[in-house]
Amino acid sequence: MKTHLVLAHFWDESILLLIPKKNDKGYLKQPVGGHRNALCKLCEETFFYDVSGFDGHLVVHTGRIFDREKLIETVIKPIASYCGTDFKVVDENIFWSNHPNVS
Repeated sequence: MKTHLVLAHFWDESILLLIPKKNDKGYLKQPVGGHRNALCKLCEETFFYDVSGFDGHLVVHTGRIFDREKLIETVIKPIASYCGTDFKVVDENIFWSNHPNVS
């Protein structure tokens, strides 16, 4: 299992996720990119949420978040499993301090 975790932060009407690189050194700078990859397909077809990921983090557009535990079970855990790692829900300070595009 990777030592880097998927870092999740609940923000506004979405979940922001930092996706670890496969080589275990930091996080992807563009988790989705300009094309539909397997991670994008997982989110859109399994969870029925739109995603974007050009700015160094994956954004799962959930709408108003009322039940965090349900979203952890249905969205965050499957994404972490897809990445072959575990996850941690973090506050905004930890999230942004680990962000690959923020210095």
